[in-house]
Amino acid sequence: MRSLVFLMLLLMAASCHTTKQKAPESVEDVTVEPTPVETPSGDVVVIENYDKINTFDELIKPFEGKVVYVDLWATWCGPCRREFQYKDGLNKFVKDKDIELLYLSVDHAYEWEKWGNFIKDNQMTGHHIHANEQLVADLKERFHSRVSNGMKVLSLPTYIIVDRQGKVVNKSAFRPSHKQLLYDQLSRTL
Repeated sequence: MRSLVFLMLLLMAASCHTTKQKAPESVEDVTVEPTPVETPSGDVVVIENYDKINTFDELIKPFEGKVVYVDLWATWCGPCRREFQYKDGLNKFVKDKDIELLYLSVDHAYEWEKWGNFIKDNQMTGHHIHANEQLVADLKERFHSRVSNGMKVLSLPTYIIVDRQGKVVNKSAFRPSHKQLLYDQLSRTL
C-alpha cells in the first residue's frame, strides 16, 4: 500500500513540471561561457557539445593523459551541495598536478539554466557537463549503487577516479570533505 501511495505521489509531482524549458541548442546558449576541454584547471569550463555526449567513455576520452576526479551531482542534492564547501581545498590540491575536476550534473534537462547559474554563482572551477538522458542511462548502468523495483539507481553524490589511460580505477572515491584521504587516493593514481 505504501508503495502505491508513494508511486501516486511521485507521478503527481512529475506531472507538475508541465512548463519545461527548452534545452539549449548549443553550449553558447548556456549561462556559463564555454571554453575547450584543454583549458587548465582554475577556470569554469562547460564541455562543448555536452548535449551530444551519450556515454561515460565518450565523456572521458578527451581527458586521456590526465587523472580525472568525477563528481556526480545535482542542484537539488543537499549532500552534493554540502560537499562544495570543500572545493577550495580540492582546487588547491589539484593545482599544478595532472588532475582534472569533472562535475557531471544529472539534473533534469529542463533545469539546464539553474545548473549553469549554480556553477557560475558558486565559482565551481573545473570542467562541467549537464548529462542528457542517454548519458544518465549509461551512468546508471555503470555506476548504480543499488537496484530498486528493477531499476538501477545512482546515489548522489558519487565520486569516481579515472586514470591517465581513461580507465575507471575507483568508482567509490572519497568525498572532498575527506580531504587528505582523498588527496592520497588521487596521488596514488598519478
